[in-house]
Parts: sequence; structure tokens; C-alpha cells
Amino acid sequence: MPHSQHMDHKMNGSATPTPDPHAHHHTTASLEHMHDGGMMDMTFHFGYKKVPLLFSGLIINSAREMAGAFVAIFLLAMFYEGLKIARENLLRKSQVSIRYNSMPVPGPNGTVLMEMHKTVGQQMVSFPHLFQTVLHIVQVVVSYFLMLIFMTYNGYLCIAVAAGAGTGYFLFSWKKAVVLDITEHCH
Repeated sequence: MPHSQHMDHKMNGSATPTPDPHAHHHTTASLEHMHDGGMMDMTFHFGYKKVPLLFSGLIINSAREMAGAFVAIFLLAMFYEGLKIARENLLRKSQVSIRYNSMPVPGPNGTVLMEMHKTVGQQMVSFPHLFQTVLHIVQVVVSYFLMLIFMTYNGYLCIAVAAGAGTGYFLFSWKKAVVLDITEHCH
């Protein structure tokens, strides 16, 4: 029924509203994705046939393809963790200006302590900042890809994301230096 006729029924006080047949289709299609004429699983499952992967033409149809996708996703998740650590290291190395400010603060028993504040910055229009911006974009895109892969609810792919992220963190994050500033009040 056309939208204008549907509205006429509502305005004329019709006791039984006539539903728009297109409304159900749009609602259903937006809540659950369709693939190959069937509904996409919205619960965790462990299949390897007709598993969509990020793009419409990328469908996993065999155990061999699932194994390949598992390895690729595992490596992508490891790359993501490594990229996060690499960006932190680059940021530490590319810090251009360091400024120290001190100010007196009351201490115990009427003493005066000097509190030091360190301000670190870099120039906005510089190669290091531009490079960090590009790396940030790559990191965001990879993180959304991993999220969308996890949202397939395929158990194998979810395990690949989690195992890759855990392995990447284990391999890259142990070198991350923990620097404590003794003048900082909150740890």
C-alpha cells in the first residue's frame, strides 16, 4: 500500500492499521544481514561453509580456506598489537620539546616542596606528527576490521582475533618501559 494511503487509514480512524509491506523488509534487513538467501548467524558457531569475511566477494567455503583466514586474521591481530606499541615508541622518540615547570606546594610539618611538571610536545606541522597521523588511521582501520571479523560470530575467526591479539601483546608489550614520575600524585 502506498505511504499516502497508509496515512489516510490512520487519519480516518481505521481500527486496524494496514502495515506497510516494505517497512518489515527494511527493518528485518537492517537487524540481520542476509547472505546466499539465508539469515546470517547472530550467535557463536563453528562452521566453515558460506562464512562471509568483510567484503561481499570474500566467502569462506572450505576447511582449507578457514585455516588460511585463521592464520591471516591471527597475523592481523598481532600486527595491530605491534602497531600500538610501535606508535608509542615513535611518539617517545619524536618528542620535540620538553619543558619543565616547578611550583612550591605545602609539605608535611610546614615545609615547602617543589613540584615538577614535565610538558612534552611536538610541532603540529612536522613529519613525525604526520607519520603518527597516518599510523593512527591504519590502526583505527585495522581495529574496525578486527571488530567486524569478531562480529561474524564464527568461533574460529573469533579465536583467531583473540589469540593473535594475545600473542601480539605477549611479543611486543613486554619491552614497554614503565616510567614512574616520583612527583606525580596519582599512580
